[in-house]
Amino acid sequence: MSSRVDLKELIEALAGAVIDAQDRIEQHQIAKLGQYFDEDNRPRTVVMRLPSMQPDAEPGTSPFDHFVYVIAGDGCMQEGVASEASSLAATQRRVLLIDLDPQSNATMGCGIDKNALEYSVCDVLLDDLPVADVLKLAPEGGFTVLPS
Repeated sequence: MSSRVDLKELIEALAGAVIDAQDRIEQHQIAKLGQYFDEDNRPRTVVMRLPSMQPDAEPGTSPFDHFVYVIAGDGCMQEGVASEASSLAATQRRVLLIDLDPQSNATMGCGIDKNALEYSVCDVLLDDLPVADVLKLAPEGGFTVLPS
């Protein structure tokens, strides 16, 4: 004889299972990200090896000739960074834009659809995927993006 489960109990059970799964995923991600911070929660140095964009580049030298470091938390600011990257690329500079924002505002500002991406910077940081497998060319900007 089968027992009947009412819809409310079923929804509560499913919601509980989803919350438990999300908690486990979050704990796994936190544990993986922990390796990038010291005991005082300060970022450690993370080394990313990028493929050379210049076939004749000396080993250990950067293929990029312009560096701008911006930490921007607002979507408008991040899209501004994408515009700056495009402007620099237009002056024949090699540009790499790294988007670490989970909302992917800079990625989207570069004309890259975040929903169509197979991999992102999260895969590089959490799953040790090579950066070269994630890099994208901005469709109209002429620069390289490590998308979020």
